[in-house]
Amino acid sequence: MELAGTLHIAQSLQSPYSSSISRPRPITGDAMSRNLSPEIPQEALRVAPEEQPQGHKRRFTLARRAAVFLTSTIASMGLIASPVWAGTETDASSTATVTTRSVTQPVPDAASSSLAEQERIRQLGIDPAIGNKFRPGEARTALRIESERAVTLMRAPDDDINADWLDSHGKSYDAVGNFPSKYFPGQWSNLQRQILLHLNKADFVPVDVSRFKRQHKNQVREFITGHPEFNSRVFVVGNEESSDPDMEKTG
Repeated sequence: MELAGTLHIAQSLQSPYSSSISRPRPITGDAMSRNLSPEIPQEALRVAPEEQPQGHKRRFTLARRAAVFLTSTIASMGLIASPVWAGTETDASSTATVTTRSVTQPVPDAASSSLAEQERIRQLGIDPAIGNKFRPGEARTALRIESERAVTLMRAPDDDINADWLDSHGKSYDAVGNFPSKYFPGQWSNLQRQILLHLNKADFVPVDVSRFKRQHKNQVREFITGHPEFNSRVFVVGNEESSDPDMEKTG
């Protein structure tokens, strides 16, 4: 009954102006051999020559739509295989292309990496002692430590460790120094005391001497050498940098 109803719908789509199409024809041997429906005239499926009149082209278009609708309906019933134009055929090459793109990793963005590094350096210079404000000198000291010890630092969390930074191994660093050399004579005794105090709360105590004059740098190195109990826990950074007025201002 479903097939009969489908044939009736296909017939209703044919042109009302063509008596040759609207009247069903008997099944011929040639039609049966080509598996064509007896309700659709065989000549209606032929490509109309360009020299035929416009009315014939219209009848051909309507008849072809009816044939497409009929064949799609029968295919949905599972009676015959779906044709290519029904959209069931998959392009293997396009599928392979989509699969390849889906597993391809995105190319790292150099600009994003640079911004991330700038933010990391900014975090190294955040000083909780002054209300989590950024101190350029603090960040520079951290970068000098990284260069001297070949480590990567991160800001130490305030809740857990009373130090400035941690490295990737969990070792803590609490730095001293990095002030203008003109203050060194008056601060030297205090600097020695601070080195000893910082050893009680951090694994390493870097002494930033980048802004000190040569004679003051030598005093710091002699102090460290004279305390073998430090056992490399105290070390200088910025020793090769020369002190000048600009450096004393910026740190």
